Amino acid sequence: MSQIYLEIGDAESMTAFLEEAKMKTGLLKDISLDKVECVLAEKEFPIRVPVNLDAVIELAMNPVVKKIFGKKIEETTKKALLKAIES
Repeated sequence: MSQIYLEIGDAESMTAFLEEAKMKTGLLKDISLDKVECVLAEKEFPIRVPVNLDAVIELAMNPVVKKIFGKKIEETTKKALLKAIES
C-alpha cells in the first residue's frame, strides 16, 4: 500500500491537538505538554509522520470496534476523502 503521512504544520498545532486529545479521550495521560513543547521547539516544521494504514484497517475490522465506532469511522473517512479531493 502507498505511504500516507500525517503532516504537523507547527508546534502550536501539535500541542493544541495533544491537549484536546487528552481532554476529550482521557488518554495520553503520561505525556507532559511542557516536555512536548520543549522538544518541538527544536524541530523544523512541517513534520511528516508516516501512518500505518494496514494497522488502521485492521483496527477498523475488529468486530467490537466496528460495531461501536463503525458509523463514526465511515463518516470521518468520507469527510477526509472529500476534503482531500477538493483541495
